[in-house]
Amino acid sequence: MGFNIIGHRGVPQLFPENSIKSFMEARRCGLYGIELDIQITGDNRVVVFHDSSTQRILGMDGQISDFSYSEIKKKKIFGGDQEIPLLDDVLKKFPEMKIFIEMKTRDERGDRINEGLEIATHNVLQNFGKQNIVLISFDVVAIREMKEMNISYKTGLDIAEETKIMVDSMLKSRVPGFIDYIMPEFSILKMDKYSDIGKLGRKIIPWIINERNELDLLKKLNIDTFLTDRGCEFSDLQL
Repeated sequence: MGFNIIGHRGVPQLFPENSIKSFMEARRCGLYGIELDIQITGDNRVVVFHDSSTQRILGMDGQISDFSYSEIKKKKIFGGDQEIPLLDDVLKKFPEMKIFIEMKTRDERGDRINEGLEIATHNVLQNFGKQNIVLISFDVVAIREMKEMNISYKTGLDIAEETKIMVDSMLKSRVPGFIDYIMPEFSILKMDKYSDIGKLGRKIIPWIINERNELDLLKKLNIDTFLTDRGCEFSDLQL
């Protein structure tokens, strides 16, 4: 069985996460797609960046929204040679790849961050085709807002182990119509109570699978697409 392999933040095992180099490596390895995270700067530029704090990646105290893009651009990812890219630049450079765009509208505590990210993202996407773009988030409201702005957006709901109650709810009732993909943390799939997750009637795309022995469960559940940090190591399994 082959798989559609999505590089989680590119190929962070080899190059800095969410960097152009990392995405280029994913393309070189022939991966199906890439996943990236977006936030909004103080001057309303949509940038590719994961953490709610800028400390780990840029060595700065604060959040992305505390700085202008020109200030962010002066800093390098982990002090190396890669700068924080704009979403617009990534979409221009990788038009042939499937791109899963995670909108960071909530922090780790669930508090609202990056106000205005939805409309700013929508404005950027007007210059690009929608076929290869999937908008994903842990925030159901953000997903719904994007779908309301443009019905043609493909969307995915991220589900972590601490939010798996959402799976329970959907198994008992139904999946909201504005969600196209269910994207659960891999540990959820290992729980017996979710062995019938395929009954949700949506494509299941789990994260993060970094070991080959984990693929056995995906095969058992007939799941053919997943996110990984080690995409190039799995490239021989690419569909």
